[in-house]
Amino acid sequence: MQDAATPLVDAPPAPRRRSAQTRTIIATSAGNALEMFDFTVFSYFAALIGKTFFPVDSDVGPLLLAMATFGVGFVMRPLGGILIGNYADRAGRRAALTLTIQLMIAGTALIALTPSYARIGVVAPVLVVIGRLLQGLSAGGEIGASTTLLMESGPLSGRGFMVSWQVISQGIAALLGALSGALLSAVLPADALASWGWRVPFLLGLLLGPVGFYIRRHLDETHTAARDARGSAVRELVTHYLGRVALGTLLIVGSTSTLYIFVFYMPAYAVRTLHLPMATSLLAGCASGLTMIVAALVSGLWII
Repeated sequence: MQDAATPLVDAPPAPRRRSAQTRTIIATSAGNALEMFDFTVFSYFAALIGKTFFPVDSDVGPLLLAMATFGVGFVMRPLGGILIGNYADRAGRRAALTLTIQLMIAGTALIALTPSYARIGVVAPVLVVIGRLLQGLSAGGEIGASTTLLMESGPLSGRGFMVSWQVISQGIAALLGALSGALLSAVLPADALASWGWRVPFLLGLLLGPVGFYIRRHLDETHTAARDARGSAVRELVTHYLGRVALGTLLIVGSTSTLYIFVFYMPAYAVRTLHLPMATSLLAGCASGLTMIVAALVSGLWII
């Protein structure tokens, strides 16, 4: 993505009316929440997914393998950020965000529709891992492209508020994912939840995918000038901004790792290891998602 302090375009985007900014916030946040819902709901059902695709003779083995599969998505996120971020600079933010939601739909479909290990053997976990790789590639490109679009859609004095909707939408995804799990665990018998109930949130995300795609296709484009002829974005980033990249990476590592441990891993750990009711652990996940929403909104209003 382009550096905010040293733009790589011929001219900055023109100021936009408040109504246009509101439409951008709604469209970008809705699509981002849908993508992050599809990406993170895997962790809430990790214990059940582990039993379905990883038949290991151990209490913790399936959970560990399922969480490892969840983690595979993060291997692809840096690559997604680089490839799709570069694509967003060349083709525009809207094109990049349309691509990310297509990748997320494909990955989610593989997870939602793949039969169990008992039915198709080792092919099942392989397909699920491929699905997570696609989701990770999508999520890596989604974060950068959507954050940049939000930043470019508002005035300089309101960038903190605009970009805060990136984190707010992730909080919404965490809240809805945990809430769907809590409702399903409260309504369905344990056998039904383990057999097919865990697939419902993925299928819901899959059904909503075309809606997100439509929204993305009609986003206002903020990237209006072609990149100049100073070489590739990746090479220029490494050559001129490596220090900022390293600093930004270190700043985000702590918060991101803490987020995924406490918000997304702990509910699965509480069910599988602490033997807490699934509904109880997922309600705690709802509280975490709500906290993210409020904290991000307040912080965004304070930051210029």
